[in-house]
Amino acid sequence: MSGAESSVLTLRRNNYRNRILAIIRSNDNVSRHDIKQITKYSMTTTLNTVSEMLSKGYIVESGTGESSGGRKPIYLKINPSGAHFLGVDFNSKFVYSAIINLNGDIVYKDSISIPNELNNTASIILLIRNAISNMISHVLDGGPIFGIGLGVPGYIDKRSGAVGDYAFIRDFSNVRLEELIKNEFPYDIFIENNINAMALAYKWIEYDGACDNFALISIRSGLRMAAIVKNNLVKGAAGAAGEIDHIQIPGAGRPCSCGKKGCLVTEISNTAILSKVVEGILSKRFKAVSDIIGGDLSALGMSAITKAYLSGDPEVRELARETAGYLGHVLSIIIAIHNPQKLVIRTDFQSDGGDFLNILCDLIKQSGNPHHLENLEIEYAKFGEHIGAIGAACLVMQNTIYCNETIRRKTAVIAV
Repeated sequence: MSGAESSVLTLRRNNYRNRILAIIRSNDNVSRHDIKQITKYSMTTTLNTVSEMLSKGYIVESGTGESSGGRKPIYLKINPSGAHFLGVDFNSKFVYSAIINLNGDIVYKDSISIPNELNNTASIILLIRNAISNMISHVLDGGPIFGIGLGVPGYIDKRSGAVGDYAFIRDFSNVRLEELIKNEFPYDIFIENNINAMALAYKWIEYDGACDNFALISIRSGLRMAAIVKNNLVKGAAGAAGEIDHIQIPGAGRPCSCGKKGCLVTEISNTAILSKVVEGILSKRFKAVSDIIGGDLSALGMSAITKAYLSGDPEVRELARETAGYLGHVLSIIIAIHNPQKLVIRTDFQSDGGDFLNILCDLIKQSGNPHHLENLEIEYAKFGEHIGAIGAACLVMQNTIYCNETIRRKTAVIAV
């Protein structure tokens, strides 16, 4: 048999495995006969694939059903510890890590704070290696590792795999991160922009087939959108789809690192909000925030601003409304172009019980086309700060074992 023929057969067997695994994962009681009926595979293919997965520990037999005249059906289920997928996400402040198992359960989460003096490429790579080593130690006695996913800020060069152009980490340019990690750890490495990775967490764990057309917008040090269309991540010709941070906003005029003024990132990112509050405190405004941090500007963070927001401070509330206005303007454009079923928003104002989201929804209603808003649902991002690491682990799962086979789950939303 030629190498090409062997590769085709291996791909075909993997496709059989992936589809059957997804069917078993999405059904409580499924037998070999059920699998044959659903897939239309031959019984030989079904039996051989199931036998191989049992021998590798991906699935286990889990009891018998009632006989309909012949042998009692033997049910199959996923063995959660049959595979583990590791994910890492980082920005200028934290390195996050997470592990998901073959069933899509989150079995491990951790974070490493990045002190200001370690905000440089070499130090952060070392912290990433430490995070990966900790995850490997956690898994070693609990089943095989299928790979490591890396959610990275900034751009990824499609040709070289180098990452960079992230202004919030010193000297973070043309970093061959995938190569550096692969040289140290004996696992397959998968790399993706960290906001795209967040969308994969939603695709695989939160929605998992229940919604195949949505957009996720993350607001942290910078901001970016990830779009899923027909259950596939939209990446664009240069891999830069979703870079909404430099859309220019009417009425905005703050200078941007790109050399222009009025970019969205200069108005609604955490960095921009912190800068506005510092300017306000120096002008004797934002007294509630100043009281929370004891007048120490070096202690200012989004948590203090959110705390003042939740207390009902009018100045911070007005800042939030202004932020929602800028974001709502851009989201109205996105909705008109993309027409998603759902919008997922990750922002540090999201712990407010829905008020910021309600403001945002009202603004979108005022400027959006009613036809585009019909059945649209907007929700806050779940999974907390580890959403990018969880998504990076999902990236591994997507590329190694489940492909695009998904199941259906429900999620709570706030309707526009």
